[in-house]
Amino acid sequence: MIIIGGGIIGTATAYYLSERGVKILLLEKDFLTAGSTGRCISGIRQQFSSPATIQLAMSSVRLFEALQDEGMDIEWKNSGYLFLAYSDDIVDMLKKNIAVQKKQGLDVSFITPVECRDRVPLLNTDTLIGGAWCGSDGQANPF
Repeated sequence: MIIIGGGIIGTATAYYLSERGVKILLLEKDFLTAGSTGRCISGIRQQFSSPATIQLAMSSVRLFEALQDEGMDIEWKNSGYLFLAYSDDIVDMLKKNIAVQKKQGLDVSFITPVECRDRVPLLNTDTLIGGAWCGSDGQANPF
């Protein structure tokens, strides 16, 4: 099987197929993570708006957490993820998404500006209304 693209999707697909005995040829025109994977800020979140995407992200986080046990140090840090709301429209959107996320079993909540600052001490909360927080989100080294 030939897989084109050496980002997170291509390399993960190659890894799990090869574990099942499939012979893989992974092609990347530059170098692994040369595309969008290597340009990301390393955040791994489960806070999405559709049930399918939330479930996929939750499964992915479980895999990221387990990679250390498989002998791969991807520098996973369970640091959480915070979306900030500075307008009522964003508050409404975040709360709508939180309802969908909770229905999928994700532990996420809307928190106050003080709680946001507790998580990000240097955050300017002067006009902040609140934020969506998921403590099981995290970060990993994209390379």
